[in-house]
Amino acid sequence: MVTGKGDGTEPASIEGSTGNNTLTASGGTATLTTALGSQSIDKFGSVTAEKANGTDDTVHQVAIDFALQLEGNWISV
Repeated sequence: MVTGKGDGTEPASIEGSTGNNTLTASGGTATLTTALGSQSIDKFGSVTAEKANGTDDTVHQVAIDFALQLEGNWISV
């Protein structure tokens, strides 16, 4: 997982862990919350979120400044 800030053009990816995960995407920030805690990434050109198998993962998305690609069956709420 990439953490921290990018330059607004580079790609980043984040991966869910065992258990239910929540991805919140707003503005230039994506935050993934898992049973182990939360991690945020900011100012990347694109973010790929990979769903862990066998979990109920949700995504909360409002106006974002990056391309978001969801891999797996994320549930939009």
